[in-house]
Amino acid sequence: MFLISLIVLLAGVVANNRKKYNTANKNPDNICILINDIKDSNKLKLLLDSIKDQDYKINMKDIFVILDKDDEMSKIVSEFYGINIINSNESNFMTKEYILSFAVEEILKRNKHYDIYFFINSNITLDKSYIKNMVISYTKGYNYGIGLKKSKEIYNGFILRRMLFNSIFNINNSIRMKEHKNIYLSSQAFYISSKIIDYYKTFPWHSLNISYEFSVNGMIEGYSSIYNKNAIYYEDISDDVIEYNNTRLLKMKGYIAIRKKNRKPLRRFKKKDASVFNELIGLNPLKIMLLSFIVFYSTIVINLFYRLSNNLAIGNHLVYTIAIPLGIYLALLLFTLVLLIKERINNKFKTRYFIQNLFFFQFFLISYIGIYINALLPNLKIDEFNNK
Repeated sequence: MFLISLIVLLAGVVANNRKKYNTANKNPDNICILINDIKDSNKLKLLLDSIKDQDYKINMKDIFVILDKDDEMSKIVSEFYGINIINSNESNFMTKEYILSFAVEEILKRNKHYDIYFFINSNITLDKSYIKNMVISYTKGYNYGIGLKKSKEIYNGFILRRMLFNSIFNINNSIRMKEHKNIYLSSQAFYISSKIIDYYKTFPWHSLNISYEFSVNGMIEGYSSIYNKNAIYYEDISDDVIEYNNTRLLKMKGYIAIRKKNRKPLRRFKKKDASVFNELIGLNPLKIMLLSFIVFYSTIVINLFYRLSNNLAIGNHLVYTIAIPLGIYLALLLFTLVLLIKERINNKFKTRYFIQNLFFFQFFLISYIGIYINALLPNLKIDEFNNK
């Protein structure tokens, strides 16, 4: 079972599409920027400053910010920059996952039409060439795209840990680009062409994992996508461990629900597109491989204790008991070393954070097993949220 699962996993990874030739778009006449997830008026100001400083000039009247009516400071900042305010309290939707739908519909109600829609969280700032590089992607015919995320500052080991995990995400998207597959979206900053917005007349993705839901929908609908490394943005990454773990759990809940919902649509297209085939496989081979390993290793450990308790020769059982987990740890350590070297090219951080994560990032990766199991367990609050 282990070997079969490994072969299926590798088949999904190496499967590739023929190069797709997109229909080129002309330079956009209008660009919309929708800013959401406002938590700090100072961060909103920094983002707006970075938009004003773009090489590709943006009309501030084409920027929309979603605000709570009680957020007076952010309202003052928005009015100072002359941008549009969308009052989230006027929405009938009670969850932030639906707020983007409300905001897009509000923009369309105002008879505004844009060629490109940018969706940006307020805790980031844009490199001065971000918009220009994304517009280049748009003119090449890509329906949606993301850029390269960097951290504003890595001031502890936990933030570096998060960036290392993001490096895995970037590597995966880089490989998918080379194989002409659809990329996975990142929700902090991305663009969508008017082709998609005009078709739906809204933003119809409302799950606990919007970026993954959109990515799967893009594969099914055949939308072209791009990961543009030249379009750089900087995120102010939180070091709140509890908040991050809760987010990981919610995202995993969303991932599981979306896969269940899209299983049949994905099966219809699996022979036509390598992205869909790869997505249909998902984590199933890894789960079978992990289960096979647990059974195999448990057998060795049980056999070892049986022999010790009955004064029998232990043979190589003790060696296997120690060598197998040690070998896995060393393999993950080597993988972490590669990630750290790669991450140091993009971000500056202290040597002590490098050493700390070199030896402990492996446990962060393994913790996702617990997150996945926890996500499978019923949670009344989240289930009610999902069913709204």
